Amino acid sequence: FVPETHELGITMALCALCCWGSWSVTLILSAGLMPFQLYYADFASSFLITGIVVGYLGGQFGSGGEKYGFKRSCMEELLGGNTFPCYFAGALAGMVWNIANIMLCKGIAMMGNAVGFPLCIGVAMVS
Repeated sequence: FVPETHELGITMALCALCCWGSWSVTLILSAGLMPFQLYYADFASSFLITGIVVGYLGGQFGSGGEKYGFKRSCMEELLGGNTFPCYFAGALAGMVWNIANIMLCKGIAMMGNAVGFPLCIGVAMVS
């Protein structure tokens, strides 16, 4: 989905800004209800499902991307036989990133922010 007008693009950007803080707000609200790892898995899976639903709806009701070379709808793109390895690699990279992010947050919880964050980021930069 590509916004056709400047006003629609600004509206979508403002909606994204309003949703930007949802991570910290829902984390605080669920602090005593569930462990962080379960919360993070739930949050990541909800983002995946939301992305699929929004991509499907935006791709079915006119993508607006013809001028950028996008000629197929979202489902045609996802179910196309020639692009599956690319999507599989993207999903695998997302899973690895999420696992690393959970480990980073657990390290920060164990060692504190002043020690955990520089240590984890330093190890990530070296490797």
